[in-house]
Amino acid sequence: MRSLVTPARESLPPGDREAGRAFFYGEGGCAQCHMMNGRGGVTGPDLSEAGAELTLAEMEQALLKPEARRKPGFAAATVRLRSGPPVRGFLRNESLYDLQLQASMGGCICCAAMRWRTSIATRRPICPR
Repeated sequence: MRSLVTPARESLPPGDREAGRAFFYGEGGCAQCHMMNGRGGVTGPDLSEAGAELTLAEMEQALLKPEARRKPGFAAATVRLRSGPPVRGFLRNESLYDLQLQASMGGCICCAAMRWRTSIATRRPICPR
């Protein structure tokens, strides 16, 4: 029963820690978007405390079905403006009055409600894998 609520870090799962680190920063491409202990990308959630916050089962689910466990501010969206091309990126915040979108190509767009036509959040995160 304890294993159902024990954080992954305390569960001491078997495996090669260095191989996991090499995969995260190398072939896996995780660090392109995610940060771990101050190193990596910023377009995905910081995973530095994932081992303390998630159980092994939750971590496995997050790896196999990332869309099932999305952190606020990391939903992928396409915003269709009243003029100009659609903008795709991460919907950092949205209210009745405005939205903030971190564009995929860099930069942050703050947009008053009167400037956009539609905002479509996608079900899957923007992830190369």
